[in-house]
Order: sequence, then structure tokens, then C-alpha cells
Amino acid sequence: MSHDSRFSSVPFAIDIQHVHEEVAFKVSTPIAHEHDALILLLRGQGSFASATVSRELRGPTACFVRARETMENALVGEVEYWLIDLDGAGCRPSGDDEAHLEFSFGNQTQIMPRVLELDALTACQLVELCRLLAGSMQSAGVASALKARGALLNLLALYFSQGPNEGSKTLHRGMARLRELLVKHACDETSLADLAHSAGVAPTHAGELFRKEFGIRPVEFRTQIRLEKARDMLATTTLNIKEVARKCGYPDPLYFSKLFRRHFGLSPGEIIHRYRTSAPAERKDH
Repeated sequence: MSHDSRFSSVPFAIDIQHVHEEVAFKVSTPIAHEHDALILLLRGQGSFASATVSRELRGPTACFVRARETMENALVGEVEYWLIDLDGAGCRPSGDDEAHLEFSFGNQTQIMPRVLELDALTACQLVELCRLLAGSMQSAGVASALKARGALLNLLALYFSQGPNEGSKTLHRGMARLRELLVKHACDETSLADLAHSAGVAPTHAGELFRKEFGIRPVEFRTQIRLEKARDMLATTTLNIKEVARKCGYPDPLYFSKLFRRHFGLSPGEIIHRYRTSAPAERKDH
């Protein structure tokens, strides 16, 4: 699905031309971009290249491609990505270093790697902002335009916060450890209180400290990780909905299906029908 729009007066003169979500089973054709493009590669196997920078896709990755540059691809399997076309990003190679780009914002500059590997939390937050941006751009009116503008600015702020110039902030050690544990134990029965104790943080304060550090509460972060894992299983395995729900920490498949639809806007059954090449006829768990 594609959503095209343009709105002016965005700080730093950055406008959005297009936002697009795509799922394909192979992306091997070089892609030439008319506009500057931020690409969020979420899933796939193989390699890709932006300018002279070539990487193997090992996990969620952000890749920035300048206007009229070509992105070379050798991605196979289930390839999922978001494409955000931008105008006015004002970027150029950082000196002779093709691996980094320099963005100019008035009298300020920001150096960013062309290819940036993302942690699970950042990837989830960027995807949510992409969905909000795409949804807002489907509707006319002032409220929708303001929502789209806010989503774009929050998306760019989160992306640029990952750059080397933003590294002065030191993560709370306990919160960094708690985030690691939430990812590691997202789908098992370990309680949030036990995880907080393991991270050396008082459970009574863990939720608020985590929210202040990462902008999301631990239970919400764990839910995002669980549901992203569930979507991957539904799209790429032969497990049925009940089996996926159980593996992702939800013993009640009806509750899981309700939560999944609320999060993604699609039911687990619709994901199976959309992404599996040949879904078995027996899908009655939902």
C-alpha cells in the first residue's frame, strides 16, 4: 500500500513525498531513488549495498539512500521493509568517507552512517511511527496533516538520535540490562518483577524508570517484541495460530488474536493468508 502527500513548513525544510510498506519474497533488482530515501529493512536474508557500503542483513537495519543513487540488492526469503521518500534532507557524503552522510540543518550538522543496525526497541518504535505516518496521510484535514507532521518529525528525531553525535547520553545501567532481559525472555513466563530484580532494579520503580529512559513501559515493550515474533512465525512457518500464540507467551489464542489485531490492524488468520505461499486449509484457531 502506498500513501502520497506533501506538507510544508516542516522544520529543517524536510518534506515527505511517499511512505510505503512492502513484503516480498525476493528483492534482487537495483532500485534507483528519485528522492532521498530512508529504508527500514526489517526481515530478509542476503546482502544489500548503498553507494559503496555493502552489508549482510543480520537484523533490523536503517539504510539512507541519496536521491538518484542506486541501492543494490541480493535479498531473498521473506523481505519486509518500509520506504520513506524525503525532500530537503540536505545530505552529502562526509568528506571522502562514503560510509557516512552529513546532514545540514541550518548551522548544525549531523553525521550518520549510511547503514545503521537497530536494536529491537528502536526498530519497533520506528515501525509504529511509520504506521502512524501512513495512516495519517490517508485522510484529509488539518488534524491528519498535523498527526502526519508529528509522526515524521518523531521518526526523524528517533533516527538521528542513533547517530554518533548523540552518544553523550549514558543509559541507566539497570535499565539497559532490563531491556536486554525483556528481549531475551519476551516469550517465556518470567514476571516483570523477576526481570527487574535480575537487572538490579526495584520492581516498584522499574516501570517509571524504563519509561523515562526509553519512552515506553516494560509491559508495552515486551508486548511489542512478542507480537513482532508472532507475526514473523505466522508469515514464515507452518505453525497454526494456537501454536504461535503459545510460543509467544499467550496461552489463550482468542486473547492473542484480539491483541494482535489491535496492534497490526490485521488478524493472525489474515497474516497467514497474505504471506504464506500455501496455507493449510485447516486454520480454525482464530
